[in-house]
Amino acid sequence: MSEYDPNYKSVPVTAKVGFKAVVFNPEDEVLFLRRSSKCSRAGGWDFPGGGIEFGEDPYVGIEREVTEETQLVVSDVTVVNVESVVDAKGEFAIIIGFKAHTNGVDPVLSWEHDGFGWVSREDSVNMDLPEMHKNILLKALSDIR
Repeated sequence: MSEYDPNYKSVPVTAKVGFKAVVFNPEDEVLFLRRSSKCSRAGGWDFPGGGIEFGEDPYVGIEREVTEETQLVVSDVTVVNVESVVDAKGEFAIIIGFKAHTNGVDPVLSWEHDGFGWVSREDSVNMDLPEMHKNILLKALSDIR
């Protein structure tokens, strides 16, 4: 046990909080979205997600983001992973990874994405993804539902 330091001052740490969802359809396929030219990583594969709004419950937030980006409604939403990352702008962020299920209709994409694919569990692990996305995917695939 360390001794009390009278000069100790806590240093506030701020972080953005965001989330991504690995969405499964009834055939147990994973939804991948292709990022549009209006976004960073244009042409890269992604999962629905975004930033939390002030005071928002993370479960409500990920459901909102999935619907905003795909018009899909999700259920059985569960946390599978939490990561701390430094984003492309050099800012600290906490990313909550979820898994969720939807009814099997195809998404209607927002401006953030210009393509999508439903990919089998087996093929999903071979998708070209950033490390954080791959970590969330692997956790979602190994999570028992």
